[in-house]
Amino acid sequence: MIGEVIIVNVTLETEGRIRCEVIVDDTFQVVRHEIDLITIVPSSSVPQIISKRKSFGIGEHVQLICIVGTSKPIASIHWFINDISVPESYYVKINETISNESHLEFILQKVHLTSSGHFIVRCQSQTDAHFYPEVHNSMIQLGVWNQSIPVIIGLKEEYELGDLIEINCTIPEIVNRAVNHVEYSRLKSIQMIEWRLNHKPV
Repeated sequence: MIGEVIIVNVTLETEGRIRCEVIVDDTFQVVRHEIDLITIVPSSSVPQIISKRKSFGIGEHVQLICIVGTSKPIASIHWFINDISVPESYYVKINETISNESHLEFILQKVHLTSSGHFIVRCQSQTDAHFYPEVHNSMIQLGVWNQSIPVIIGLKEEYELGDLIEINCTIPEIVNRAVNHVEYSRLKSIQMIEWRLNHKPV
């Protein structure tokens, strides 16, 4: 004798313990067997990397967010730069209740760059389900500013009336060389830095 049960429209509430009972007619003896039913929810999308900018200067903070689709079990998120796993110190601690995203922050150094002068960041989500393991990857290629042009640092995306705006303008290549006491005359050759707002001097 074979008993069969078919469960349709499985939901998260379907998960639990299933028990099969067999009753022997003559003795009314009951034989039972139980198994655990586990529902798996695969991620519906690949990870999404969010970056407010597409290029950075050497010495600047790079801040990225990786958002993964909802899944069960919850996916673990890992970061890579040029296919090299990043140190734990690059991970930013966030609210533990936000389980589907990870924040990355580090100071861009020359060691992060490829021979082509850019760097590739990869976010990987991994679901460690025993019967249905999943691995998804998403990559973003970011560039590096030409270090011989001025760079404005400290500008926010938006301001409110009455806010104080504090920004700096620098030329990284020249400043770095001055700090290293190399070609200091180039730094002296700069007469002034002029600021303009909507093309008008400020």
